[in-house]
Amino acid sequence: MSTIQSKALTDSFRAFATLASPILHIHTSEDYEDALEFVEYLFDLAEDSEKDPLNNLITLISMSIEEYESNQEEPSDLARSPNLQIWQGVQTFRFGRESKPSDLAVSNLITSKSKGLDSKKY
Repeated sequence: MSTIQSKALTDSFRAFATLASPILHIHTSEDYEDALEFVEYLFDLAEDSEKDPLNNLITLISMSIEEYESNQEEPSDLARSPNLQIWQGVQTFRFGRESKPSDLAVSNLITSKSKGLDSKKY
């Protein structure tokens, strides 16, 4: 990789890391809700293919969500989250993709949206 390519990649990553920091390093319930909503948005965009880089981003954000949840003292607060169904869809996508197509997870998300969950688009 040339020096110019290395610099461009490094600059791009720094810009991404700055913008994505609140959803990659979740510290508040607001960050948590934003991460869930962003994953829902990514589900709408991502193709059902391992080659789609958005699926890697979904996995990365999902890991951040899991870490936040595991550090919560009162998991009951998370159970009251209006985005719980979204997160359940993410779990199906991440851990069920060997046994279930990710289309099923996307279908679950669409169903949850139709039951009144709001989503803001980024």
